[in-house]
Amino acid sequence: MIIALSAKHKLTLIDENYLNTGSTSPLLILWERNNTMVLSLLLNSWTENIRNSVLYCETARELWKDLEERF
Repeated sequence: MIIALSAKHKLTLIDENYLNTGSTSPLLILWERNNTMVLSLLLNSWTENIRNSVLYCETARELWKDLEERF
């Protein structure tokens, strides 16, 4: 998964360099689009049981940290 995210230049949405642009930033729309893309990629990569347990996560970073803590 890390290789796939890195290839798409989306790794920063889940790693320690995570940066939320803030609600007043003009880049918010781009950040939201990228976050949604990574969430989709992550959710579609796991089994239904795992997917159902993390559907409440709003950001890719939050989802990734939840899974890191569990596994």
